[in-house]
Amino acid sequence: MTLLKVGTIVRAHGIRGELIAAIQPGRLRDWEDAESVRLGPEAPPVSVTSARFHRGRWIVTLEGIADRDAAEALRGREVYVDADERQADGWNTDDWLGFEVSADTGEALGTISEIIHTGANDVVVVAGQGPELLLPVIPDVILNLDLPQRKLTVHVLDGLRG
Repeated sequence: MTLLKVGTIVRAHGIRGELIAAIQPGRLRDWEDAESVRLGPEAPPVSVTSARFHRGRWIVTLEGIADRDAAEALRGREVYVDADERQADGWNTDDWLGFEVSADTGEALGTISEIIHTGANDVVVVAGQGPELLLPVIPDVILNLDLPQRKLTVHVLDGLRG
């Protein structure tokens, strides 16, 4: 089993055992997909009972953590997820850096230079001949993902070009 560090517990939140966790850069989607986490590389998995994104951090409740004292005791602990449980269909945008991007019209747009994680959806930054192109990762835009060839085919919606 391979573990992936996704963040760190910053502090307790409220009195009901909620935790505020800082997200490791590029690991937002791994948090969203997690049904359980590990509070250290050798720790057993703990079920996530609730989680929400707020101001760039996760507010999360873990099974067995019921009050502020228990939550505060976890301050500074690193949070890991099982990397083998990551989505097998390739929709982990952090893995797309460097992919060639072309439009459904056949136009070569450039390569993915950055992934921006937002609360709603990820945005890929495509660097090419002209100005950078920001494309939301939504079904209307991302048409085809070819993992072995490291290529992405997209539909550029009206208004996305400067």
